[in-house]
Amino acid sequence: MDGLGILTVKLMNSNIKGQLWVDRSFLTQKINPGDADIVLSVSHLLYDNGTTQQKSTLEWMATEDLKPVYHCHNFLFLEYPTSHSLHGEGEKMKDYWLNWFGKSRSKQKKGIAVIELR
Repeated sequence: MDGLGILTVKLMNSNIKGQLWVDRSFLTQKINPGDADIVLSVSHLLYDNGTTQQKSTLEWMATEDLKPVYHCHNFLFLEYPTSHSLHGEGEKMKDYWLNWFGKSRSKQKKGIAVIELR
């Protein structure tokens, strides 16, 4: 899927460090899946202390509908260390996405493709 590849390069060019999780029809044997569901997981430090470009890119990922151009349904969640006051909220969001991406509609466990952004 060209859109996902272009989006991944855009994230890397913006120096976004994290994980891009990929789900749905993109992981099936469809030759040309219509879209992919993706969630970007990053440290809160990148969101709070990143460069202007990094913050702008994360805000874009969190608020823009990327499906028309990149054929992706996009989401973002932040991870916090255990000592942070928002750690529980971050874990709640991580669990939500693990459940959404990690189980089929019939609640069978399935794998999640992860693109490491370094």
